[in-house]
Amino acid sequence: LAADLYGAALQIPSPPGGAPPAQMIDQWHDEELHIVQHAAELIDSGTPLLRMELRTRLSRYLGMKKWPDVVEAIQAALAAPVDAEERMLTVFGPLDSSDGYESAVAKQVEFGKSLAVDTDPDEQLAVRLNEAVARLDETRQLNANPYPALREMTIQNPQRGLAIASWLIEHPDQPLARFAGVVLSPLGTALPEELDTLLQRLDAGEVSLRRQLAGYLEGGTWFVDASISDVQRLRRLLRDEDIHIRNTAMHTLLPLTKVNLPLAVELALDADTSLSRHADLIDHVLSEGLPSLEPDQLDARLQALECEPRLSWSSWQLLLGVGSTHPQKTLDVLIARAHSDMHGMRPISEARDSGDVLAGFDDTQYMDALRAVRQATLMTDQGGVRRRLGEVFWALDRDENMWLEALGEWLTLPDLAMVRAAARLLDPLPFAQFPDDPDQDRGHQLLLDHADDLSCWLDAA
Repeated sequence: LAADLYGAALQIPSPPGGAPPAQMIDQWHDEELHIVQHAAELIDSGTPLLRMELRTRLSRYLGMKKWPDVVEAIQAALAAPVDAEERMLTVFGPLDSSDGYESAVAKQVEFGKSLAVDTDPDEQLAVRLNEAVARLDETRQLNANPYPALREMTIQNPQRGLAIASWLIEHPDQPLARFAGVVLSPLGTALPEELDTLLQRLDAGEVSLRRQLAGYLEGGTWFVDASISDVQRLRRLLRDEDIHIRNTAMHTLLPLTKVNLPLAVELALDADTSLSRHADLIDHVLSEGLPSLEPDQLDARLQALECEPRLSWSSWQLLLGVGSTHPQKTLDVLIARAHSDMHGMRPISEARDSGDVLAGFDDTQYMDALRAVRQATLMTDQGGVRRRLGEVFWALDRDENMWLEALGEWLTLPDLAMVRAAARLLDPLPFAQFPDDPDQDRGHQLLLDHADDLSCWLDAA
């Protein structure tokens, strides 16, 4: 809060719509100089976190001040010595990308090398690292980011990394524990047997320890030569009772698809997809590995999608992929979704982009698909089902002339039930989502562009 106040005080007041006149700015010179000098005193005597925050605020204004003495005062304040605690907070804080992202990461890596040779005993160093993360966690705006430094520390000194990881197992509720994965990951190369011993302890432990295991598996260093033990550990975490563990395990599958797609697909099929966001991740993996799915595996996933209230973008991509090779399966899923009584059900993905969801059908089969939706509308007496079937009908958008043909076939019949069924398909048209229609007026425009067809229907009626 103190650093925020100093930062706000260094901002030059300006009227709405423009900068203040130069003579008005000059009246604040003495006040600006006094603020900088006072901040410099706190940089000399304040706590490590306050010193770090004040340096950050002053550095932002270094190139914005036109008075030479104010600039010199800021430079003098920034040149004050940085002790070990402040440096650790600075490195563990958000990346300073003012000199570029790569430069910021390089600074963290260099700090990691210094941690590897730090003269403090391992346990004492662990306490220092933990205190730095805890201080950053207590602030309102900073998120600790020690990943590059901790990883480099373990690479340079595996024994130290092993000691820090062991300390984290003994102190699983400490703030530093959420970064256990990055400490553990490099140990697989240097100390594989010791690493496996730690992983066994984590796998058999309580939730706080299994979260550390999930962090290690997410790191992906085991992907290339995946052991049976690591695969089984991830399989268990994908169905863990703790939602945070499951979430981390699900995200592990995404990079795994780039290294070992068959394994990622196998694990995805065994995962708990009761949460929508987890189903989204699973469908992303399955859409990548669609050709390798067995028929019964594909059918099981499609059956689960019939009850998913809202289709994510990834789930829609999966249906697009299935529709190119097994279009009837996709059509069956969409019609089943329209008939579902699941609360909040939307049969079509609101995030869908362009693409023919029944691409595997030729035009004759596509027309039959539209007729199947039309027939389903005739067979139901539930208004909600009819509306959702209408959404499915307008999502089958290969050719708008096919829509009109399918409607016209029934709108001109003497059977009033069929006329009503076709007419009800028009109900959701003004609200239908068309990926190529940013203004969302295509529904009305479609009818206006085919006024002659409408007139023929009315004349026949």
